[in-house]
Amino acid sequence: MIRKIKIFLFIILFFITNKIYCDNAMDQENGKYYFDGNINNKYSISMCLNLVDKKLSGIYQYMNYKKDIIIHGTLNDDGEIKLLDINNDLFTGRFILDKRIEGIWSKADHKISYPFYLTVIKKEKSDTLSIQNNIYNQSNIVFHLWEGLSFENEIITNIKRSDIPRLIKKKVLLFTGDYGLELVKIDDLKIIVYTIEEYRNEINNGAYALTTIGIKQEEYFKKINHIFLLFENAQLPKKSIIKDINIDNLNLMPVSIIPKRSSITDDPAIKKIDLELEQDSNKGATLSEYLKNNKIKIIKKSKIGINFLYGNYFDVFISEISRGDFNNDGFEDILINENIKMIDGTLNWNEMKILLLKSPNSKFQILKIK
Repeated sequence: MIRKIKIFLFIILFFITNKIYCDNAMDQENGKYYFDGNINNKYSISMCLNLVDKKLSGIYQYMNYKKDIIIHGTLNDDGEIKLLDINNDLFTGRFILDKRIEGIWSKADHKISYPFYLTVIKKEKSDTLSIQNNIYNQSNIVFHLWEGLSFENEIITNIKRSDIPRLIKKKVLLFTGDYGLELVKIDDLKIIVYTIEEYRNEINNGAYALTTIGIKQEEYFKKINHIFLLFENAQLPKKSIIKDINIDNLNLMPVSIIPKRSSITDDPAIKKIDLELEQDSNKGATLSEYLKNNKIKIIKKSKIGINFLYGNYFDVFISEISRGDFNNDGFEDILINENIKMIDGTLNWNEMKILLLKSPNSKFQILKIK
């Protein structure tokens, strides 16, 4: 009889202890989590994640570079976590006992994968009511676009976050007036995608644009995809230093906004010019100073756009896309697109960037989105 009681108590204890473990794996509390860790025991990173009802958003940095990278993802009831950054690099793993995350980091093209771990160093809880109110407010944020996005039968200039699930399923209207972007999968099979949802799925599986026209068309898909990713994870700004500031304020625009030409050529003379640009950038030089010193020439300027020539090298056009808190630091930011044309060639590309301003006496900080 005593032996039966012991067995019965052991079985109860077994289920209790396992339930405690499962509950701990499942019951991550809503709030803000701060992590330190590394990738492949080599690349040190720090990360800050907001957790709201199993949805994650935030930023992380490689400690050697100190640049914010936007990230978002989900956490399921088994503690499994998926995080995708703005460059389409992927973190998959498990959130263990509310203390650490362990898993695999994969490059966007899936050709490189390394183990990673993150340890919680600080946690800030959020009360349920404020979270519910925040969810309602966040889903009803309306983002204004200075330039509309073209879809089948509609051009979008104002986007409510709750509209994005519908829009990612709509056909994208290309600048050629056509629908459909041809991609090549990793097995060399060609496929045509029509929507942002289809594009995300194929790109995450390693597909890419191959032809000249395909690469140009993909620029538009990339632009819409990046805008939607940012809007999906942006927050309502708590503060705004930029309320009455526009991107045509050259005193606030650092010269680091100018691209380096040595990234596309090995010419020693170009490398020397880029070194000078980097030195000026480290000194805090602005476009206003470059204009006074005749290093740039303004072609056109308005509150939502600047077009200038940088020497005999680049024709640069910077245009504002929208505003919001895109890196979740509480401050309002400016999302811009930078179109760069080589004056002495046919090369032409776009870069999307975020302008950050946290103090009236500071200059714009630039966060590049790949």
